[in-house]
This record gives sequence, structure tokens and C-alpha cells, in this order.
Amino acid sequence: MEDNDVAGKTNAYEELSLEILVNLTDEELEEAIISYLFTKFREARNDKMRFEIISRMSLGFQAIWSTWYLWWSVAHGGFNEFFYNGTDGLASKTLESLKLIDARDYVEIFEQAIDAHQKEMQNPKMKELYSEQTLHGYSESFKMSSLKEYDERFMKLGLLLREQKIKYIRFNLQLFIGN
Repeated sequence: MEDNDVAGKTNAYEELSLEILVNLTDEELEEAIISYLFTKFREARNDKMRFEIISRMSLGFQAIWSTWYLWWSVAHGGFNEFFYNGTDGLASKTLESLKLIDARDYVEIFEQAIDAHQKEMQNPKMKELYSEQTLHGYSESFKMSSLKEYDERFMKLGLLLREQKIKYIRFNLQLFIGN
């Protein structure tokens, strides 16, 4: 994942205040929060380091980051990419976040994807490919994975996840103030 995918599309928000958040349109709101988080990740060299940083932030930032990261992963490489690149605790944090923002349709699909992934990881070959943490390992695990059906169901929900996040942010602005 390239940091510039989001951070380069908008002004980098070094801080977020109530005044800034209130004046952003719904279309700008999530992007501003993600941009702000990328400024906090400047020293992070990988997803594990990002997860450690985000784990020390408010539940609001954790919810928006983990659900954005889930969506980004599924849109670009499927649930297999999410699990392959994920860190310990990311799936459970993401599931908690989906519940927190009341994204029920996504909770159901994600719980099923987690179960399917756990079953796949009982296959020694799949476990070996995941442990490689290489492009080859990812590519081969993608070929073997049964998670594609969940990718399709997830993406068919369209912008519903974004709408749930915007609603959550608007009702919890105090969780997104920081510098």
C-alpha cells in the first residue's frame, strides 16, 4: 500500500479541530481523517507499526482507520490481502470497529470471511505461504483462497460503509480532534 494513495489526494491535515471537522463536507470528512492519520504514520515502515500507532489513539480514529484499511484491502486485493498483510489483532479490532459504527451488513460478511480464513490457515501449504510474506507467497495464497466470494459480497454493498463511517464521525466529532 502506498501512503500517497490517500495522503496525496488532499491537504495533509497535521491537526484536526472541531472547527475544521464541522466545516468539512461529508465527501471530505473521512479523507481528512485518513490524511491526518497518515501524518501520524510518517515514521511507520509497515502495517504493523501503523497498527501500533493507531492502537494508542481514540476509538474513533481506530474505527475509521481499521474500516478504511479493510475497505482498501478488499477493493485492491480482497480479503486475502487484508489477512495476508494484517497484523495480530487487526481482524478483531476491525470487527469491533464495524460493530461500533453499526455497519451490520459488513459485520456479517466479515465474520464469515474470518471463519473461512481460519479454516484456510489449517492447510499447511497456505500457512507456509502466509509465513513467507513475499509477493510470491501472496500471489500463490490468492490462487488457493476461497475468500473471493466474500470479496464480491462486500463490494456489492457499495458506499454503505462510507455512509456509516460519516454518520459515526458526525455524531462523535470529539473523538477526532487531535494534533
